[in-house]
Amino acid sequence: MDEVSNVRPEIIDTVEEMDIDTHYINPHLETRIIFEKEKRAIFAFLKKTALKNNAIIFGGFIRDELIAGHYRTEFFKKYNSAENFWDKSFDTETLPRMIVPNDLDCYFKQSADAGKFIATIQSTFERVVIGDVLESHYINGTYLKNINHKKIEFTYIIGKTYTFSGFKLKFKIDCLVQKNSIQSVILEPPFNTPDMLCNMFVETNEGVRLSKDTGTRLDTLNGFEKMKVSYRIMNDMINFKTELITKKTSSYFSEEIYNKHNEGIMLRRVIKMTTERRNSPNWEIKNLPYSIVNRTTEDMGECVICKDELNNAEYDRKIAITYFPENSKGEKKESCRCHNSCMNNHLISLTKRKDTESIRCPYNNPLNFCNIEPDYTTLLQ
Repeated sequence: MDEVSNVRPEIIDTVEEMDIDTHYINPHLETRIIFEKEKRAIFAFLKKTALKNNAIIFGGFIRDELIAGHYRTEFFKKYNSAENFWDKSFDTETLPRMIVPNDLDCYFKQSADAGKFIATIQSTFERVVIGDVLESHYINGTYLKNINHKKIEFTYIIGKTYTFSGFKLKFKIDCLVQKNSIQSVILEPPFNTPDMLCNMFVETNEGVRLSKDTGTRLDTLNGFEKMKVSYRIMNDMINFKTELITKKTSSYFSEEIYNKHNEGIMLRRVIKMTTERRNSPNWEIKNLPYSIVNRTTEDMGECVICKDELNNAEYDRKIAITYFPENSKGEKKESCRCHNSCMNNHLISLTKRKDTESIRCPYNNPLNFCNIEPDYTTLLQ
């Protein structure tokens, strides 16, 4: 009989730090662990628990679930079996079926409901850490005083055996709780502070819908008009396209506070959407403060960042174009051209900037990520 080692392996800190893909074969049990499947199951439990306690789910969680649900449906239109569902090399056209949210955002109007939700998490999972967030990136200005923002984190160990310590899956929850339900104005997420069209939806026990408090002209639409707009936004979503909404729309925030708060956050969100996606293509944001075009044979110049030729086949087929500030006639003149991948690297470097510094292109012209509106003409037609 083989000797069993008395030395237990260390638990690897997070799935993301492991040199693996979607699956892991446990050498001790010859068991396949599918990390996306495990995370989706736990998120389903968290969502069910939140809704049971009258939560409003919002943010990227809904976006990712809607997209994954669409491609899951497309997968089962082709195949009658779920045998290869979690194989990312199988039917790559429906690979976004494997998208799993990064975290859960939920809002409670009553602190008692939030307390029940948190208590369930504490009794179900180990190593639950709860902290207060003083400066929320969801809302700012005077309305922040009406909200308690709690950050909840916990780990769940999967694949643990007597001789194998298993792996940690980390989960994060942003729990926003209304302080006083008697006040004259109560907003629901995104609290008149939108960022992108794809994040304008909320989910309650009654299902998914557009938020009543997007802070945009969409709030004035009737039910039928909102259904049409929702369809257009969702159709863009499943094709990984969206638009920014950063124009100040609420009297709760001064222009200066809103812009300073929003610019750096929006840059980080844009980078996350366009360069850091898992099991899906990178997103196309249709109204960035610069243009992204397909490379052509006429692009004979050099990239202003890497100094290589723009039409070098080693780079992606996209070129980023920045502009000088508009003149008094509303006209804008081209400033510089660079490979889109080089532009992304430039923007990533700017995320380390101080809050007092503005976001600028490689030629030092401002890239204004504030005061951007979607194409309402197309959206509302």
